[in-house]
Amino acid sequence: VKVEDLQRMVMDDQVYLADQVMPDLLGACAGDLGGDASALAEACTSLKAWDRKAGLNSGLGFVYFQQIMERLQAVPDSWRVAFDPKDPQRTPRGLAIERPPVFKAVREAMLASVEAVKVAGLSKDSLWQDVQVASSGSRQTPIHGGPGELGIYNAIQSVPGANGKREVVSGTSYLQVVTFDGKGPQAQGLLAFSISSDPASPYSADQTQAFSQKQWSVLPFTEQQIKADPYYQAVIIRERDEAGRVATQ
Repeated sequence: VKVEDLQRMVMDDQVYLADQVMPDLLGACAGDLGGDASALAEACTSLKAWDRKAGLNSGLGFVYFQQIMERLQAVPDSWRVAFDPKDPQRTPRGLAIERPPVFKAVREAMLASVEAVKVAGLSKDSLWQDVQVASSGSRQTPIHGGPGELGIYNAIQSVPGANGKREVVSGTSYLQVVTFDGKGPQAQGLLAFSISSDPASPYSADQTQAFSQKQWSVLPFTEQQIKADPYYQAVIIRERDEAGRVATQ
């Protein structure tokens, strides 16, 4: 396994659940939607065009998908194949749209997703980077990733904000991949939320922007590597007693 493989695994933003249910969601779109066909046309088009990821350039289909799956969680027996502890990697899977109650629930969830997108003021051309952001003062950084319950390894939780945005509140924080060779540890890392909470600090969003662009930093390990950093500083701290004298212990 190479470093690139690990980095790709962590931040490819693949939505695992989409592979389990998208064929059936699209099947529902192609089914008899009756008088709802026109209302669901744009949602179905967006779902079909979606790349099944939570990437910055992923389309509006991801927003529809989140809304639909959130509502289907409350529907009993919606899975075609229920979870089997003997086959945890492949179950549950498939939406049982051949059952009228499940098809009805899917259609209603899709209609609710259309209303949610409308209320948020999103357009058919909206991308995930236009929706999910991390704010530092007036600066907003688009963030990839999404809810872990959808099977996204890069789990990011966000809550509704103003103007159709979703503000990141938790999720991926510190990332580090390490390999070892004859020269010792070779590490790359990211601090997704940056090091400072002060919006005026140049370090309040620099790592967040790097995370957004998936730009990993090489982490120094040896004394030589550490001192070679152009921002390296040595600070000597001394402890003083209450009288202001330098403590002897």
